[in-house]
Order: sequence, then C-alpha cells, then structure tokens
Amino acid sequence: MLRPASATSAILRSVSARPHLSRRGFLAAAVAVAGATGTVWFGRFGLGGTFESHVAETLGLERSAVDGLLEALRDDLSVDYDARAAAFVAATTA
Repeated sequence: MLRPASATSAILRSVSARPHLSRRGFLAAAVAVAGATGTVWFGRFGLGGTFESHVAETLGLERSAVDGLLEALRDDLSVDYDARAAAFVAATTA
C-alpha cells in the first residue's frame, strides 16, 4: 500500500530530526563504558584483603602464608609492587 506524500515527508522529517552520534561522541562513550567496567572489575581489589585472598586462592596457599609473602614483597619492591600486583590481577582474572 502506498503512503500519501504528506505521511512520507513526515517520516523523513522525524528521521532527520533525531540526534546524530558522531565518531567522537561514540568514542567518548566507549571509553567511558570501558573505564567504568575496569573500575568495577579491578576496583574490588582495592578494598583491603581481597587481593591477598585472590593470591591465596590462585596459588593454593594458606591466607596467613600469603600475607607474610606479600608483606615481604611490598618491602622489597616498594614502588614497583603496585605495578606487579596489577599485572598479577590482570593475568589471573578473566
């Protein structure tokens, strides 16, 4: 069934009146979603004790042993410890 010309032109006007998402807007939205997802996923390790529990479960060790080992690593590596801990979390969580 053919539509009258006025109905077709009204449809075309409504389609062109919708907001257009530019590449820059799409990229900004994608970065925001990825950042929020990463913060939620890896942020759980920022809350005390969770990282130590994750290491203990991953390596199959007692939590008390892991606490001692990680404390010794923190003292030995100082600034580099955070980077290595983040790499361990990234490598062992999927």
